[in-house]
Amino acid sequence: DACGSASEHLQHIAVGARKLSNLAAGRTDPALYNATDVEVQETLARLHEDLTHLEGLHQGLYLGFSKLRSLGDEYALKEIWQGMQRYKEVQYIDTRVPHEEEEGSNLWLMGNRVIASARELYSNYHKIVNTTGGDLTLSREWQYIQDNAPDTVTAGYRHSLDGMVQRTYASVLSLRNLGIALLVVEGGALGAATVVWSWVLLARVAAARRALFAVFLVIPTG
Repeated sequence: DACGSASEHLQHIAVGARKLSNLAAGRTDPALYNATDVEVQETLARLHEDLTHLEGLHQGLYLGFSKLRSLGDEYALKEIWQGMQRYKEVQYIDTRVPHEEEEGSNLWLMGNRVIASARELYSNYHKIVNTTGGDLTLSREWQYIQDNAPDTVTAGYRHSLDGMVQRTYASVLSLRNLGIALLVVEGGALGAATVVWSWVLLARVAAARRALFAVFLVIPTG
């Protein structure tokens, strides 16, 4: 399902961003990876691949994949994607005294901001490293990903998946009931048609018998 794939790419983005932070700060383990330009470029390439896939899935889930559609109010889907009370979004404010602020948000806005933050990190990684002195925790884009992607946005996709499964099940149940109703109607109509056709055949047989016996009832003349 698209929700599951979106969650997977989202987790890859969060892990990739943390790895880039370790590479920038020189916190590496030779058994895993080394802080080399090749490793940085490979990590950035995987980050770009994941954010590209996530963007397509995120937009498709909300707007529709083949054509535009509306999620509707059923099974809390509208609240998940458009409401402003269900989820708490954490914003890192990089002022002279950095701090975090929380406010209500929804899956559509938060998913877009995660994608935008990941794209900024991908496009301007070296500039961000120079600006922060190698400490990506001072970057609001990096902080936004870590504060929101692993838990809140992932939970949003999970809740959306649950609602969509319930909606699909309800549609299947409705279709099954419709099929049963059509079978009942078809059975009734077929039964009625059989009765009528049987009556017609019997009427024809009776008429043929009457015609046959009528021959012997005719009085010969002449």
